[in-house]
Amino acid sequence: MNRTIMTMNTFSRRSILRRGLNSNGNDMTIYPAVLCMLLLCIVCKLIAQLRAKCFPTVASSESLLLNNFLERGPGFTRGTIEKLLEHADRWKCDICRFDNLMEALHCHLCGASPNKTQSKLPSEKLESGEPLLQPLRPCTSRQLCARTRKYWTRSLVHDEVTWSFCNELFMSFETQGFILEARRDEGRGASAARPPWNLVWCPVKDAGSGLYGAPLSLHVWTELLHISTLAFSSKYAWFLDQVDSIVLPYETHRMRLKTQRPNVATEALNHLDKLEGDLRCATTRYEFQGEAAIDAGAVQREWYMLVAQSIADESFGLFVITNHATNSYYLNPAAGARSVEYQAVGRFLAQAILSGQVLPLQFSPVLFKAILGSPLSLLDIQWLDAQMYSSLMHVLESKDVEDLALTFSVLERQEDSFIEVDLIPDGANVTVTRATAQNYVGRMARYLLFDRVQTQLEALLEGVFDILPPALLVPFDFNELELLVCGLPTVDVDDWKLNTMASSSLRNSQVYDWFWQVVEALGPEERSKLLQFCTGSSRVPVQGFKGLTSYDGNICHFSIHGKDYTSGMYPVAHACFNRLDLPLYPDKRTLQAAIDVLFQSDPTGFTLV
Repeated sequence: MNRTIMTMNTFSRRSILRRGLNSNGNDMTIYPAVLCMLLLCIVCKLIAQLRAKCFPTVASSESLLLNNFLERGPGFTRGTIEKLLEHADRWKCDICRFDNLMEALHCHLCGASPNKTQSKLPSEKLESGEPLLQPLRPCTSRQLCARTRKYWTRSLVHDEVTWSFCNELFMSFETQGFILEARRDEGRGASAARPPWNLVWCPVKDAGSGLYGAPLSLHVWTELLHISTLAFSSKYAWFLDQVDSIVLPYETHRMRLKTQRPNVATEALNHLDKLEGDLRCATTRYEFQGEAAIDAGAVQREWYMLVAQSIADESFGLFVITNHATNSYYLNPAAGARSVEYQAVGRFLAQAILSGQVLPLQFSPVLFKAILGSPLSLLDIQWLDAQMYSSLMHVLESKDVEDLALTFSVLERQEDSFIEVDLIPDGANVTVTRATAQNYVGRMARYLLFDRVQTQLEALLEGVFDILPPALLVPFDFNELELLVCGLPTVDVDDWKLNTMASSSLRNSQVYDWFWQVVEALGPEERSKLLQFCTGSSRVPVQGFKGLTSYDGNICHFSIHGKDYTSGMYPVAHACFNRLDLPLYPDKRTLQAAIDVLFQSDPTGFTLV
């Protein structure tokens, strides 16, 4: 009976309400009110979810640490990070004009510290007309190179994309630019031993001719040139949006690669060479033979790191160190017969960029410029080989060039001997004079930058653009591309600490402070080793430690979990989840000794954890 009465009462109330509404058909004020309430509820829910992601409570952090690990992660991606930081305050580097987050203690691009006491150098200006600042302290080689990143810029003039050089300090001969124009060789198919593209050394002209693939429309160029004027963070956010449409979902396209550590590079290049069609953009899970580890992120990171280290090793034969001052390397002139491997290396670089992996590669800026299709000039020799650049400048400035006894030829090493290569027909018998000095230096620059590595460069670029559309890289300069490929070169302990989650048992003990004191006292190499032990990679992501990810590309914060201490315990890393289990040591000395033991062992491998 009670149920019947309640139903009738409810029906009566609804009837009265309906009659009340019908009595005034023009009274619609209730609908906007209801709509506003619904919108308010939705907004509040979204704010609560966003707050929970960005500012996890102690309880949620504890849950993450206890439940291993991904199902309670923040649940957003690298793109979400950039959108959240879109309006964050930043400081502009006085050396290279790169925008850094306020908490960054050094410029992410050139390593300079914030310095408000630098003087302006009126004769050196950016494309915007804004003067660069002359540092009071001497610049490092890295900083000097970064200062040049905006010397060459693209612009739209009368509906044509052109290059312009923006600096008044150099004589015109030094800045005479050349591009590597990509021309399809119709006589060579895609299945040939070499890629169906020829690179041609051409004077700077149409700024679009240095790109692989079909010409871009004027509308696309307009958009790309606008994006190129934005800060790196905005460019990167745009890039991540584009990448989402290229990387194929793991549910539909996936592969598994099982490899041996001693042959990791050779097997990797063989695997990459055989990829066809959509599989080039598929997600791959990795496994090392004889090691019990499921690839939830760390195995993938370590695979990329080991392959990069192996292909960059001079003993592998693909790259050689050309600038010993910076230990940067370039394509090996003696490896022209290894086009297939260079194409696989190009695919390796492209896949790393797509998946957000950062590689320990110290490539010459010249190689990054070549990938972007940016102009090359005599000035770039100083980044390729500083000693050779000084020698060429001496030839230009010398009044007695004939006394140098130079000819239009160069000696090139081939295995254990040297061969003489002519720069012009019969160049070995043509003496360089003061009248022909510029011609000699120009031909030497072309030879060093391009001629001796043309075959290798064609193959590598073909591999990159097998996977990456060339237009995606247009907005970036060569230093920004290096940042995409290699990540941050140093480990910023403050950034690491700021983006670390810790269990309450650890935060409430002195061990947490001791740990960071020990890390701060480490040298750069030891910090990288510790990072590799904890995450599987020795490099910091482009976005800093806030950009650490798991296997699926979602953000996975670094975390430390305090464990009860018993004598002889060492820290244990769950690298797939960027987590470190840290015993609650009784004193700082014992903690220091435990960390030191980690450096004495090989930080790679997944046999224990």
